[in-house]
Order: sequence, then structure tokens, then C-alpha cells
Amino acid sequence: MSKRELLEVRLVIAIGLATISSALAQSYPSRPVQLVVPFSGGSGTDIAARGLAEGLVAQLGQGAVVVNREGASGTLALAAVAHAAPDGYTLAFTPQGPLTIQPHLKPNLSYRLDTFQPLCQVYEDSFGILVGPTSPIVDFKDLLDRARAKPKSLTFGTSGVATVPHLQVEGLALAAGVAFVHAPYRVSGQLIADTLGGTLDFAVTPISSISGSNGRVVAVLGPTRSPRHPAVPTVDELGFRVSMPGFGGLYAPKAAPAVVHDRLEAACAKAFASMSFQNTAANTGTSPVYLPRAAFAERLAADSREKGALIKALNIKID
Repeated sequence: MSKRELLEVRLVIAIGLATISSALAQSYPSRPVQLVVPFSGGSGTDIAARGLAEGLVAQLGQGAVVVNREGASGTLALAAVAHAAPDGYTLAFTPQGPLTIQPHLKPNLSYRLDTFQPLCQVYEDSFGILVGPTSPIVDFKDLLDRARAKPKSLTFGTSGVATVPHLQVEGLALAAGVAFVHAPYRVSGQLIADTLGGTLDFAVTPISSISGSNGRVVAVLGPTRSPRHPAVPTVDELGFRVSMPGFGGLYAPKAAPAVVHDRLEAACAKAFASMSFQNTAANTGTSPVYLPRAAFAERLAADSREKGALIKALNIKID
């Protein structure tokens, strides 16, 4: 085959691929998409996902269904998306933990951070130290005083081992010279119920997940005070620099076609700006913070490096 003939063949192939991509972009989506959420219904992540899904419906012209698949610190949901057909119809809506923390703890996970294409970050969420309505713990200083007086006498709950809340408390305990007993939970709703009922001394959970509960927030694990609890100090204000904001958004399998990634990123940006999502964020205390996919991917990579180093320093292992 001559060079000219070879160039003609390549041109035909390129035109064909462009035509296919254009057709795919125009036809996607032709049925409802699923947003798989790694936490239970009513959690802050679930509520944010539903707000974004409503905005996506208007942009994609198809339904957007939220599917809750809690358990194993979020890894069950992410594994389900990783194993789904990479056609853009099964997406993940998650905070960073299952992607930037769990792979450092579970070498046999069926996915890694680079299994997914981050599409857009849409929120940040601070965590609160929650006690029950009848808890004898008065404030954050009282909590630390009790922990110093009787080491390992206080039990705290989070959504799992080495989740962002767990790492924050372990970092806080190290900085304050105290020790707590950790109780990991599979279901966030049960975690909050047990805290409010007094089974746990305190819980560390997203502020958005505890809005409307009758518990008391004694400290905010974030760089700024929560608009939902403006009188509650941050641990930074109290002298402990251990804040790690939670953040999250929408992801697709990396193996999905590039045109699908493009379509979803554009839809996500407009859904983020929609009144449905902005109102949801305002009502739950979640901070709407948008990043496009390139900046979102960079933030996730940096978070993964940071969390991996912290897990190693704290010698946290999964039994």
C-alpha cells in the first residue's frame, strides 16, 4: 500500500470514528442513569445526590435514579459501579473516602482511584462531633477532660475504619494526648440513632447528616464554623489543626467513552448551578463547591497521597 493510500485509509477511519462519537454523543443518554450512593437514604451524601439528580434530569432529558448501597466504608457501592458496563448509565456519587482512603487499606479491592473518571466536584462538608441530647458531655473541653481522666472510656462512632471522620478523631486524639475507642458502623442512620440514644458517647459525622436531629454538636472539625451551628467552635479555634474537609461529586467509569464523559461533565456543571441543587445544599448545611473534572482529579490525587501518608503514620490497618 502506498503512502497516499495509507493516508486515505487513516482519514476514512478518523472520519468514521468521529461520526460514531458524534452519533453516540447525540444519542446518550437514551434511558435513565443511576447514581449509586455508598451511604443510606437520608444521609448528607444521599440528599446531595438527589438534589443533583433532579438537576441532571433537566440537562440529560432522562431520569436520574439514586440507588443506595451502603456498607464496607463505601467500597461496596464503588465496586458495583466499577463492575458495571462502562456505558455511562451507572455512575457514582460519593465523598472522597472510598476512593482516596480505602485503596490504601485494602490492597485486594477490585478498583482504584484511576478506575474512575471524576466528572465534577459539587460539595464540601465539614464534620461535627455529635453527642446525644441527654449526654453529660457539656462541650469539647469537657469531652477531652473526661478522656484524659479515664483513657479509652469514651466510645465514638464513624461510618467505618479509616474514613475521613475516623482519621480526624485519631489525629485529634494524638494531638490532645488522649485515647478513644472506635466503633465503626455500616449504616450512617444507625450510627446517629445510637449516638442520640446514648449507646455511643459521641459520633463524628457530616454536618449535613445531622441537620434536624435533637443531638448537640460540641465541635466542628473544619476550618470554619458551620452556618447551621454558628455558636459551635471549630477544633482549629481550640488549638487542634486536624481538620480534613469532606468533599465529593460525580464519577463515571474511566472506560466509558470520552464523549460520554464530556456530556456528563457539561450536564453536571449546569445541574450544580440549578436551584434544586443549590436549595438542597442550603437546607442541609452542605457547602456547594464546584470543580471541573481536571481540577477535581488533581484534588483527589493530592488527597490520596495525603491520606496514604496519614494512614501509614497512624499505623491503621484493617483486620
